[in-house]
Amino acid sequence: MSTNKIIQKLLLCFSLFFIMPFAWAVQDESAANLELVKLLANVATMQADFVQFPIGEKKLGIQQKIYGKMYLQRPGKFRWEAVKPIKQLIVADGKFVWVYDADLEQVTKRKINYNEAGNPAMLLSGSTESLQNSFTIMKVESMKQTVSFQLKPQTENNIYQKIKLNFINGVITSMIMIDNLGQQNQINFTNVKINTPLSSNLFKFVPSKGIDVIENV
Repeated sequence: MSTNKIIQKLLLCFSLFFIMPFAWAVQDESAANLELVKLLANVATMQADFVQFPIGEKKLGIQQKIYGKMYLQRPGKFRWEAVKPIKQLIVADGKFVWVYDADLEQVTKRKINYNEAGNPAMLLSGSTESLQNSFTIMKVESMKQTVSFQLKPQTENNIYQKIKLNFINGVITSMIMIDNLGQQNQINFTNVKINTPLSSNLFKFVPSKGIDVIENV
């Protein structure tokens, strides 16, 4: 996968057990809305390690895993930092999102739109109101302490068909995205910490001298 495609996946995406895509029975939409909103409303800050990978390509020997760390502070701030096998940084400061490629010595700056349904990397840091306005939310039947929600964009011209959020004991553990070509991308979260103080510097990006800034605002 090219660097640009990896960046796009990181921007447009944000399970331990579920491999088959979204073939589960679902519960009442209004109840699912309320339950998911309640779970997210309890999260003021979050930090976690992540691993991101495509589903269904491992047996072909081409599965590529991306490892990194993420931080969020609601509403509107997010840091997504891939550390291997590539180094890339995405910072949402509440107003703009910065996508920094160290190898290219280049950063792209664009205005944040948290109502953009094709932007699941911002799902957890955006407002619950924008989440409800952008997606049809259904609760998937779950087992024990695990609960899952299926999110379907309300607009047709979206890069993703469906997004799935998985929670264990009220803490998000993974996300799965299915794009319009049927390709699946999964993100697992570990070492999750909720509502611990975070430095404001995590959500700031100041281009250093020599970095090309491409503005798309």
